[in-house]
Amino acid sequence: MNNLLSLCVYYVEIMYDLLLDQWLYASESDSLDFKRDQYNFIKASDDEKSELLKDILAMINSWRTVDAYLVIGIEDRQEKPNILL
Repeated sequence: MNNLLSLCVYYVEIMYDLLLDQWLYASESDSLDFKRDQYNFIKASDDEKSELLKDILAMINSWRTVDAYLVIGIEDRQEKPNILL
């Protein structure tokens, strides 16, 4: 069982690396939203705390035929690559 778990973790790491490489050269779209900074929860107002939920609901309510991603820690730039923070 440990071998299967190790294989699954390895697969996830490879997929993450591939997606990360793609995101560094991608632009925001209906299915990709970059957030430079982490969402504020500590000592935040209710409005600030609700921002993550609003972004998730906006993606869920948009019709698309591909997977959608909300990526925290990448700054979208016109001149690529984007900045990984």
